[in-house]
Amino acid sequence: MLQRLPHTYTRCVIGKSVPMGLGCTGGRVMLDLCRAVGRISGVTSAQVLRAILRDYFGLNGKPPVYNECDFERRFRVPRSVFLRIYNAVKDRPFLAQRINATGRLQAYPSQKVVAAFRVIANGEAPDRTDEYVRLSASTIAMSVRELLRCIVDEFGPSYLRPPTPEEL
Repeated sequence: MLQRLPHTYTRCVIGKSVPMGLGCTGGRVMLDLCRAVGRISGVTSAQVLRAILRDYFGLNGKPPVYNECDFERRFRVPRSVFLRIYNAVKDRPFLAQRINATGRLQAYPSQKVVAAFRVIANGEAPDRTDEYVRLSASTIAMSVRELLRCIVDEFGPSYLRPPTPEEL
């Protein structure tokens, strides 16, 4: 599908390699669109979801790959808090799974929430997180914004309070 072309950049466009302009590192392959949709490695959204469930929540009666301490280190919240937030926001319009213009299902809510939590918890750049959840950096950045809005809307009334006079 992609081939190395000497002294040119190559961009994947729906299954074709298209040469781009010359650059300072000739022969390098750009994996922009193909990586975002999982075409290079052949990974589908369902496979990513399965990996997320296996790694963090257990699958088919098996315990998760990462125990509670590892989960808390990666997301900076206990698993129970993560699940409470996930259950509260998973049906919000942006985070819910939708069908795109081509009729295919887009990313699962858990992909978006895991990506957003990793960015928020670790201060990672969205393009670093995309390697695991297979979402584009722009989708991850929007997921972070929407997740934070949902958390404030959902939990703000019960957990946020005005500052006390001593705190001012």
